Amino acid sequence: MMKKLSLLIILIGILILGVSARDANKFYVGLTGGYTYDVIRTDTGYRTDISYKGSHGFDVGIPFGYQITDYFGLSSGITYIQKNYRIEHYYPSYTIATPFEFQNLTNHYIELPLTLDFTLSNDIYSFTASAGGYIGYWVASQKSGASYGSSSNWAGTEGLINYYSGTYKFTQADNRFEAGLLFRLGFEVELNPVILFLRGTYSLGLTDMRRKQAINYSPLINDTIAAEVGMLWGFGEEK
Repeated sequence: MMKKLSLLIILIGILILGVSARDANKFYVGLTGGYTYDVIRTDTGYRTDISYKGSHGFDVGIPFGYQITDYFGLSSGITYIQKNYRIEHYYPSYTIATPFEFQNLTNHYIELPLTLDFTLSNDIYSFTASAGGYIGYWVASQKSGASYGSSSNWAGTEGLINYYSGTYKFTQADNRFEAGLLFRLGFEVELNPVILFLRGTYSLGLTDMRRKQAINYSPLINDTIAAEVGMLWGFGEEK
């Protein structure tokens, strides 16, 4: 999906943009929101009965930026973003009651991105390409799912099949700080002084969600794509 969105934005930019630029020395602030899809990057090794599945979410943010030159600017902001996923535990085929345990995790993060932006514009339409990084904090998490077996199951309760939901309680094993790289493509329409935009973002996580537990431990790292719409209000020096 991210590849198709990127190609669409690039094609639109090539078709409608002349080789011109955006106004330099301007500040921007706005509002954005959209759809997110998170995937856990990990290696389960010999545990072929365990799998991590991507899941959907959303984000809401307040972006702001400064156009340094006609072609280059800096963008930052504050973003609430969900990075959700699902864990599935498969049992042998002789299990009659249920083929697997599962747990859905809804994870809430606050992030601060910082990117360098390149912009081409024909005064109305703009194409932007950005690269940078982000830092974030894992604020809270909810869990829901089904467990099978004894009191050693994920829910910590006895019973053949147990369906549960509630707040995930953080422990010292959780790493709540996150950082990573960020890449973004966007298409904008300027209705002075307001800019409307559509953009796609890929966030490549660099930090583990957990602290190292054992010699053969495999990290859990978030990789997230987002498709967002929003608006910016520009103010400052004109050309």
